[in-house]
Amino acid sequence: MSKWILAFAVSALFLTPRTLSAQEHQHHEHHEHGTPAEEAPSEQAEPSPLSFSHSREGSGTSWMPDSSPVIAHHLMAGDWMLMLHYWATAGYDDQWSNRGSRRFLSTNWIMGMASHPLLGGQLTFRSMLSAEPATMGGSKGFPLLLQTGETYGGIPLHDRQHPHDLFMETAAIYRRPIGDAFGVELYAAASGEPALGPTAFMHRVSAIDNPLPPIGHHWQDSTHISFGVLTAGVYNRWLKLEGSLFHGREPDEDRWNFDFGPLDSWSTRVSLNPTAETSFQVSYGFFSRATPISMAGTSPFSASSTSRSSATTWWCPATPTPSTTCSRVRWDTSTASPSDPWCPSSARP
Repeated sequence: MSKWILAFAVSALFLTPRTLSAQEHQHHEHHEHGTPAEEAPSEQAEPSPLSFSHSREGSGTSWMPDSSPVIAHHLMAGDWMLMLHYWATAGYDDQWSNRGSRRFLSTNWIMGMASHPLLGGQLTFRSMLSAEPATMGGSKGFPLLLQTGETYGGIPLHDRQHPHDLFMETAAIYRRPIGDAFGVELYAAASGEPALGPTAFMHRVSAIDNPLPPIGHHWQDSTHISFGVLTAGVYNRWLKLEGSLFHGREPDEDRWNFDFGPLDSWSTRVSLNPTAETSFQVSYGFFSRATPISMAGTSPFSASSTSRSSATTWWCPATPTPSTTCSRVRWDTSTASPSDPWCPSSARP
């Protein structure tokens, strides 16, 4: 019972409107780039050509377009830059037809980040938590017609979805430029995301207003909560090459704890941001044993593009620009025919 009380108390905090976060972020942007009297002294060191805006950072070590909005509270505490982001939806889910069912539910998460300069680079700690084990859990999860992929309750998911774990991400990232040509990036997570696939849907602008996970979630974002991840990469201003070792087994039915295991799977990814409005990735991975009922040797290949239009309309110039993600995923297994889903999504946040 105490878990339920704690989870719903946290959920109540999440229900603060998203617009409040946006206003807070815009306020700090204005403060940092205000009148000349407020600007830093000219003798202050110029930022590295390899330093990126926070808007590029997606889930794990993935990239998003540099023009992506950052919906979060930001503040400084000495040399520490702090960020807080939260999100929640609540309602009654009624999936019609004899394959569906219905229930009250809430999708929710809260994310904190702290960054500090270290040895010529930047050290960042991130934590992302969710109360969904209480607000969307149960023996069968929640109804979502056409959803497939992974397992829950010991059987493959079909027309249903499972909740996220309490510990969605607990990670540390270190980035350090090596001159002006390239930099190195190291990522270690007790729970986190390896270098495989696009940015997970919770961070994609093209899915920002989805009340439920998109149908392609398990195909696009199958590893976005992995318990044990090590990633290393090299990058320049527009290109990144990285590789990961991670525990490839999906989380078990107890969504309140960590599910550690050997780092028995691997992945590699190339990310490209040729313009401020576009981001592309191609990745490949190998799972030793992805689910309790799967055979060894599952190999996913992923390619995706994310873009944000800079166009405005004559009847509403202030309308937020749309964002679109198109992803192709191929799953090869030793026991079944390959799966090749296309997963497009688009939104005007």
